[in-house]
Amino acid sequence: MKEKIETLHTVITEKLGSELLSRALYILFLLKLVMLIGFGSYYFNKRKQEKAKQLNDMRMRKIRENQIKVWEKDISEYTSANSKNESSLEEDQKEENKHKKKSKLSWMSANSNSHLNPHFSHLSTYKPSVSKRYPCKKCCG
Repeated sequence: MKEKIETLHTVITEKLGSELLSRALYILFLLKLVMLIGFGSYYFNKRKQEKAKQLNDMRMRKIRENQIKVWEKDISEYTSANSKNESSLEEDQKEENKHKKKSKLSWMSANSNSHLNPHFSHLSTYKPSVSKRYPCKKCCG
C-alpha cells in the first residue's frame, strides 16, 4: 500500500513539474473530500429530519382524526341527553343531590372528629383574624 502511494506521488510530481504544485493538489483534494463529507452528512441529517417530521405529521393527523371522532361522539351524546324527557332529568337531579349530601356529610364528619386526628387539629382551633375597624359580615356580624 505504501509503495502504491509513493508511486502515485512520483507520477503526480512528474506531471505537475514541482513538489509545491503536488502539495497544493493534495491540499485541494483533502479540502474537496472534507467538503464532500460535510455536505453528505448535512443532506443525510436533513433527510432524516424530514422523515421524522413526516412521521410526526402522520401521527398528529391520526390523533386529530381520533379526537374529532371523540368530539362528535360527545356532541351526539350531549344532544341525546338534552332530548330526554323532563322526568328523567328530575331523577338525575335527585341522584346528584344525594351524592352532594353524602360528600357534605363526610366533610362535616372530618371536621367534627378533628380532635381525634392530629392532622386536622388546626380546624378545631381556627379563628379568623378580624380587623376591629372592618369586621367581616359573614361570621362577625
